[in-house]
Amino acid sequence: MKMKFSTPIGGMLDQLTVTEEINRRPDPKGSIKLTISSERGFELNRPMSPGNQTVEIHFEDQDSYAHLLGHNVQLVRLADKDDEELLRELADWMDWRMPGSLVFRAPEGVEMLGGSMEMTAGSTAFYHVNLEPGDYAWIAEIPDPDAHNMLKTFRIPRGHSNAR
Repeated sequence: MKMKFSTPIGGMLDQLTVTEEINRRPDPKGSIKLTISSERGFELNRPMSPGNQTVEIHFEDQDSYAHLLGHNVQLVRLADKDDEELLRELADWMDWRMPGSLVFRAPEGVEMLGGSMEMTAGSTAFYHVNLEPGDYAWIAEIPDPDAHNMLKTFRIPRGHSNAR
């Protein structure tokens, strides 16, 4: 059986083909590890750096939040990581219970780059991204992500790449 999925939405979804063939390739080697925990939120093993990155996203556990779903992680590029109003708008937009959220485009000043949707405890996903200088945030699609330590802003400075 071969299934093909495709979508016109750029950045967050892409075409893939599912086959019965077993993938025997080893997992990619992450250049950075992001662990997600309902107790501690997002934890990175080192600061993000410019250039090509393979982010190893490990779901230490999984929990249900006020929106009745678990946690995930998305990477966004921000116009200004210090703009508290923009961060509030983004957090509200990421909560599917809010009118217009996740339906219309992200708030102005936010570019969605991708990440990983909810996974079961112990699961690991890999995400490839090329980080250019600028402001970014890791955020979960949960109500009030900042209160759960699941909204982390960072800046990629100008300079040479430390990526592996």
